[in-house]
Amino acid sequence: MTSGDVFDTLTDREAGGLQYLEEKFPEKGPLLPKDLLQRAHIYQVVFLMSANIQPLQNSRIVLEIENKLGKEEPKKWAHHFIVKGFTALEQILEKTAGKYCFGDNVTLVRSFNFSPFALDQFYSTLAAPPLSVGILHRAPYPTIQRVMKALYELPEVKASLPANQPDAPKS
Repeated sequence: MTSGDVFDTLTDREAGGLQYLEEKFPEKGPLLPKDLLQRAHIYQVVFLMSANIQPLQNSRIVLEIENKLGKEEPKKWAHHFIVKGFTALEQILEKTAGKYCFGDNVTLVRSFNFSPFALDQFYSTLAAPPLSVGILHRAPYPTIQRVMKALYELPEVKASLPANQPDAPKS
């Protein structure tokens, strides 16, 4: 399997693809620390975001809840579980964050779903159809906001923003 094959089958936000990059190109800067307990904490946040927060901003999931339980239920479910997820994330990051989620090094968390764009998506998805429940209030999450601000300052993050992609619509 070549590097190209990996990207034909895995997207850049899949944990498998990121693990492949971590192991294939360790000289590029580790996304995971060597310490197993620190790795476990990083995976805890990755899975918190990918399993507990992100699915509820996915229109496929939202529409299924709506079909099974009624038009208003997706809003309630999404708001409840996303608030719960962000509250848990804030509590974890209060203990682990330095400049970024885990100390002062960029980790797998940033690469997976803790990019400023991904978090902005989580916030703004609550204001867009099919949820339209209003933007999740950011005030209770000062650590998340601080880390997001630091991430936005990274040249790699700026370059990865949707507006900076070659196929982005010109305004």
